Amino acid sequence: MLKSRLLVALSLSLASAISFSGLTSEYAYAVAVSPASVSIAGSTPVGSTLTATIDGAWDPTDATVSYQWKRGSSPISGETLETYVTVTADIGQSISVDVTAEADGYDPVTISSNAITPNGVLASTGKPIISKVVAGSGPFLVGRFVTASTNVFNPSATSFSYQWSRNSTDIVGTGSQYQLTEDDAGQEITVRVTGHLANYTDDYSYSDPITPVGEFSVTPRPTITGTTAVGGVLTADPGTWTSTPTDYEYQWYRDSVAIDTQIASTYTVVPADVGTQLSVRVTATRTGFTNASQTSLATSSIINGDFSSVGTVSILRDGTEVGDTFTADASGWVPSEDSFSYQWRRGGANISGATEATYDLQDIDRGYAITVRATAVRSGYNSSSTVSSSVSIPRGSFVVDVAPAITDPNSGTQFAVGHTLSSSTGTFSPAPETVTYQWYRNGNPISGATAQTYRLVTDDAGEPITVTVTAAHPNLFDEESESSAITGVGQFTATTAPTISGTREVDQTLTANVSGWTPAPTSWAYAWYRDDGLIEGATEQTLDLTSDDLNHTFKVRVTGSLDDYESVWRESTFTGLIGTTWFTATGTVVIEDSAMSLGDELTATNASWVPDPDSYTYQWLRNGSSISGATEATYTIVEADLAKSISVRVKPVRAGYVSSSNGVLSQTMSIPLASFDITGLPTISGTTSVPNQLSLLTAGVFSPAATSTQIQWLRNSTVITGATASTYDLVAADSGKSISVRVTVNRTGYEPSTVTTDVSEVSVASRFTASPNPSITGTPQVDKTLTANTSGWLPGPTSFTYQWLRNGVAISGEVSETYDVVPADIGALISVAITPFLDNYIPTVRTSRATAAVYAATFGATRPVPTISGLKKVGAALTAELSGWTPSPTSVSYQWLRNGVAIVDATSALYTLTSNDLGSAISVRATPVKAGYAAAPVTSLDTESIALGVFSNTPTPTISGTVAQGSTLTAAIAAWTPTATVSYVWKRAGVAISGATNGTYVVAAADAGSVLSVTATGARTGYAPVSVSSTNTIAVPSLSFADTENPTITGDAAVGSALSVDYGDPDPLPETVTYQWLLDDEEIPDATGETYVPVADDLYKDITVTVSYDRAGYEHWSDTSEVSVSVAQGTIGSLTAPIITGTARLGRTLTATFGTWDAAVESFTYQWFRDGDPLGEPVTVAAASAASVTYVLTSEDV
Repeated sequence: MLKSRLLVALSLSLASAISFSGLTSEYAYAVAVSPASVSIAGSTPVGSTLTATIDGAWDPTDATVSYQWKRGSSPISGETLETYVTVTADIGQSISVDVTAEADGYDPVTISSNAITPNGVLASTGKPIISKVVAGSGPFLVGRFVTASTNVFNPSATSFSYQWSRNSTDIVGTGSQYQLTEDDAGQEITVRVTGHLANYTDDYSYSDPITPVGEFSVTPRPTITGTTAVGGVLTADPGTWTSTPTDYEYQWYRDSVAIDTQIASTYTVVPADVGTQLSVRVTATRTGFTNASQTSLATSSIINGDFSSVGTVSILRDGTEVGDTFTADASGWVPSEDSFSYQWRRGGANISGATEATYDLQDIDRGYAITVRATAVRSGYNSSSTVSSSVSIPRGSFVVDVAPAITDPNSGTQFAVGHTLSSSTGTFSPAPETVTYQWYRNGNPISGATAQTYRLVTDDAGEPITVTVTAAHPNLFDEESESSAITGVGQFTATTAPTISGTREVDQTLTANVSGWTPAPTSWAYAWYRDDGLIEGATEQTLDLTSDDLNHTFKVRVTGSLDDYESVWRESTFTGLIGTTWFTATGTVVIEDSAMSLGDELTATNASWVPDPDSYTYQWLRNGSSISGATEATYTIVEADLAKSISVRVKPVRAGYVSSSNGVLSQTMSIPLASFDITGLPTISGTTSVPNQLSLLTAGVFSPAATSTQIQWLRNSTVITGATASTYDLVAADSGKSISVRVTVNRTGYEPSTVTTDVSEVSVASRFTASPNPSITGTPQVDKTLTANTSGWLPGPTSFTYQWLRNGVAISGEVSETYDVVPADIGALISVAITPFLDNYIPTVRTSRATAAVYAATFGATRPVPTISGLKKVGAALTAELSGWTPSPTSVSYQWLRNGVAIVDATSALYTLTSNDLGSAISVRATPVKAGYAAAPVTSLDTESIALGVFSNTPTPTISGTVAQGSTLTAAIAAWTPTATVSYVWKRAGVAISGATNGTYVVAAADAGSVLSVTATGARTGYAPVSVSSTNTIAVPSLSFADTENPTITGDAAVGSALSVDYGDPDPLPETVTYQWLLDDEEIPDATGETYVPVADDLYKDITVTVSYDRAGYEHWSDTSEVSVSVAQGTIGSLTAPIITGTARLGRTLTATFGTWDAAVESFTYQWFRDGDPLGEPVTVAAASAASVTYVLTSEDV
């Protein structure tokens, strides 16, 4: 190709005398290289190698090629090769390459490739983690939400997609959270998390599997149905659970203790259960579900079964005399008894020790009715008792061993009127059950005097008094015994207290006055007392007072006497105090002294008292107040008196005389102030250069010693404000100044004295050339240590002082290089002020920048949840304990929860379960407390469901009252623990009495012969009810009919005549009467009416009748008539005569009827008569076979 070159030479000349020369420029005119095309080969992921590929040829072919890779429009530094490895910075950018071809004689040509955009590759760096949405310990629960973590990609993805799987099979679940279903229980659940990031290739990873556990959402308390008595069958009903269990397991409990092998849904009550409470725990099971158990409420206390039929007992005997043996014959209980126990009774009361099947009659049984109570016993059944009919034993007689005696237990004259006498009972054999008394005056009974004691009255004075004691015993006839006689003694009816007259002064006479006694005594005796003490020999009606009696009180006792009367004394009231007299003239007292100085002696001088005192008492006064110990006539001035006023009070002393209670007071003497004696001046020690400390070495020498000192430092004789301590730290203001100190001393009673030290000159101080602010290193968190950095001062200080600041305020005592952050700093900014020290340099305070706000410390990573101990029953106390935390908290606050809800006021470590907790799960939230530490509450696991409480004290009821018909029995029961509401059921022979549910019960007639008991059932909300029963009473005695009579038979004792029975008028009238007529002592079948008509078979036999009658509450009465009647032939009476019918003609037949009779006729004997003469023999025909007879008239009848 052709080319030409143009050369240009320039020469410049400027007015500024600056010249440029020798510049040459050359410009070539050339043809450009013919271009090829370029493209990029390679893949897009970061890290791939890209290659610039030239398509076609360059012209000229020997052109030199260079490369420049670009990111967007910017060259990539250093990337000038044919290939390029993409880097992270290229992601999402346009990467291209410029290729430049150059050849001599040609213009260079640059061509650009196509652009590609590299993409990144997400890399999974770990597995996603499945966690609970609601944090907590324990397994993953069905119904709860779980969530998948996403921080498992590098670089971090900006979005994620999810796929949940069950046993590696995808399920409906594509979000970050998933709610576990019942189908998931027991299965392996995973999640696949795919990360997405713009310009990056997706990647994914799988979590580790979790195995969810199902929980039954509704777990009802099982219920128990059936009879809670021995032999009863109880059935457990588990209720309706959600989710539905596949099976139930059962365990029966006796008083909360598992019963071996009892794991069925039913349970038959056995004797071992009596007195206990039964419950059942039902456990629901299902694959993949946590077994759940619920326990029923306990039953009421298991009771014994009852006999379905109660038998009878009778007494077998040969006689009713002492020594005869009675035998109890019992039978008829259903089911049959294991054994019998017996209790023989005398008059309805148990006979001690008489508990065998036989009983030998004793003397004491005479006059009583003997019965026996038989009690059937069978394991697991309530005992069942019944009482036999009674057998009466004839009465016996008493023997008087010792007659009664009359005694007078009163003091004074024996047997005095007004005294209450007492009688002994004497002794009888055997001992009576009751005794009665009758008092007699001169052999005549005293009306109403029938007690063991008797109060003598006026009519008894001089009369013989006796008492008769009558012994009574149900099995013996009454017996009287009379005491020996005593004679009554009279008493005064009116006795007034004496009075004392006379002047109550020394040398005067007191007189006893007495009157108003009825009757009047014939003599008096006197006894005088001084202040309750008997005065020896003072036995007259009058008493002369002496000086010994001064300030004492007196009384007199007067005793009146009269023949045949009890002597009586009466006392007067006390007199007032026996008085004294007064001085007739009051004297004076003066203090004598001239100097009035410390150590001088003062003297009190008395004068002008009338009469002269025997002595004086003194009391010196300082400013009007008594001086301790200063009680002499002289007084020496002491330091405490300085600047005070001194006086003296004097009281005269003379026997029997008094003066003013305050005595007399002298004139007042004023004591002046004293002065110090100064023998030495104060001195200063220390280096007199800034910033050293000066000290007051001595405060001077004073006599006496000062009690207080005031110090004031001076600069050039001017007061330094606030410098009043014994030391002074030199400051910059003191540089080149004169320093001194002024001392003022004080002492009570002395004039203050002031002295000043010599002057000390302070040298001129320099300033630091470099004084940087300190810095703080360390973490501003509680329990961390901060350190002050003080480097950079010029010249270097010899020491520093530190003051740490909280929000700019000095922290007391924190003056070290380091500072331990405390709880009070939370939220505050901490800084430190430092002061450098170097001799003769002015201290300059510098303060650091403040830290960030102090924040609380945190407890260690190990944070165990609280534990709960204690019985899980209503009324029991639960205790929460939190341990294992680092550091140990100083205290722990608690909040108890019921089914996760806070319980009001339950905020201590101890919680007593209430009825509100029944069936609930209890937990506790514990918050450890330590000053400066962030609160970190943790919650315990739930307890099992709270069960019914159990009473800790269930006392047995007792029965009080008389066991007799019409009497009221009262059930008493001690307090239950805890308090219970008690209900009652009264029982007769172990069977509940309808309607008898009060605390009292009136014994009814229906109770006769049966034992009574009461069952108390304690109930309290949240507690299992408990029933306890009293012991049985004795069997309720049956009453006896009064006015009973042996039955007598009335009526004509003949065949066909009606006999009746008369059994008198018993009291009360019986409710039912039965009869049994006897023929020769054998019962006549069906003859049980009130009347009986003898029949032919009874002819010539003896008829008796047994009458039995009953009334509720009364003993059965039965007796057989003692007088029998012999049955004679009866008389049949004609009601209508026989009638003959027919025609009276020869050959005709006459018919005769038998007529009607007043008794049943078995046969008839008939005889025809002609004109009164019998025709043939009598003929007998049976009444049943013929109603009439006939006769054919013959010629003889014409």
